[in-house]
Amino acid sequence: MMGRNHMYSGLAVGVAAGVVLDLPAAPLAVGAIVCAGAAVLPDIDHPDATMAKTFGPVTGLLAWIVNRLSGGHRNGTHSGIGIAILSAATFAVFALHTRNPLMLLAGLSITATLAGSGLLAWIFTPATRGRGRTPKRAYKSAWGGPAAAAFMVAAALVFVVAALLWPTQVGMGGVAVLLVLTMAAAIRTLRIKGWVDDALPLPIAWWVLHEGIDVSALPYLIVAGAVVHVAGDMITKGGCPWGWPFSQANRGPQLIATNGIVERRVIVPILLTATVLLLAWESGIIAKALRTP
Repeated sequence: MMGRNHMYSGLAVGVAAGVVLDLPAAPLAVGAIVCAGAAVLPDIDHPDATMAKTFGPVTGLLAWIVNRLSGGHRNGTHSGIGIAILSAATFAVFALHTRNPLMLLAGLSITATLAGSGLLAWIFTPATRGRGRTPKRAYKSAWGGPAAAAFMVAAALVFVVAALLWPTQVGMGGVAVLLVLTMAAAIRTLRIKGWVDDALPLPIAWWVLHEGIDVSALPYLIVAGAVVHVAGDMITKGGCPWGWPFSQANRGPQLIATNGIVERRVIVPILLTATVLLLAWESGIIAKALRTP
């Protein structure tokens, strides 16, 4: 799917979650935007992706690093284990920020479920990617996997040490980075001219952190957005290697063309209509209309 359409899918899921959880207006709005951005986030593995250009060299470097760690586009960040890593990092910083051990336990459960589903995809699918019979590696070079694993282990150790020494700073800083990245990813897909789309997430993140806006739903919405992204790509003809790095077999129905007529004329209108109806329901507009004689 195209980046903007991924954003629409995450927005619909974020609004739906806010309605189901009966969130107040501010947490619902923030959660919807964050989920919309998280539904774009897995494409940070592509140096030419929209969000890779959000903050110039900063996100460009991040995209380059993620691309190398994940083995290329639609690879590691589009897999069960890849999203499990995102889940672990996300819940860790939010648990530090909120000082909520139950959130950490929930995050561990979700992370284990995602990683386990990736392992099951490996067990029950062949080691080839797509329809080809030639086995393909998760990394172009033989040392790519061990190097990426070593980098991730080192990064995890640095995070643990930093979290033990400065838990408040690490928690708030990590949450701030995730807020800015996800909101920027969502807003960037609208292609607003000028600097507004890049700068707008900064004051919003500051407001969320300093005004005490409830962020307890955000780690769940970030992970949900990433899962929705992969689900959207799975219905396109490319599919996604959910069992990465052990299996490169592309999973999913693989029914439609990316940016084809079905995506543009069927899926997008459904997502936008659902979002509008959910917002109308939450605001009470539909209830008032039904009560009107």
